[in-house]
Amino acid sequence: MAQFANPDSDISVGSWSWTNSISEELWEQIDEGIASTDDSTTYAETFGPATFEVGLESLSEPDSGTRTVRIRAAGSGATMNVVLKANGSTKQSWSHSVNGSYATYSQTITASLTSSDYANLSISVSLSGFGSLSVSTIEFEVPDAAGGGGGGEGPKLHPEFFIMLL
Repeated sequence: MAQFANPDSDISVGSWSWTNSISEELWEQIDEGIASTDDSTTYAETFGPATFEVGLESLSEPDSGTRTVRIRAAGSGATMNVVLKANGSTKQSWSHSVNGSYATYSQTITASLTSSDYANLSISVSLSGFGSLSVSTIEFEVPDAAGGGGGGEGPKLHPEFFIMLL
């Protein structure tokens, strides 16, 4: 099993705009998870240098294993810069060249995160240079919560079981 964190709040929206005029929140445009295939419905976009940052849903501290950020994006001549933050501090940053229709850009997270970090995550996305960038979904996937096995009290055997062995 796995845990997933999608955007749940705006920290800053910069000069990004979005398609859904009903909602006043950028994070609501990009919180559906990668399973969303209708990229034309809601997305955030910018033309030229701009940055947004969204808070992510809280996660329980995971077991060891692969941790991955996925962003579905499209663009023209764009360099998408991404920063994973915990408690306001940068934990890992990376860039992807985005040129063309929607594709999923994945990044394995190698940074060390503490249990309190998983409750206070955010992702910043920026476009450097001049071009266009549209983001339709963001998700952070980690293994299931730690502590699933070992320890605790063993199985109880009924006393009659021992009598049968005699």
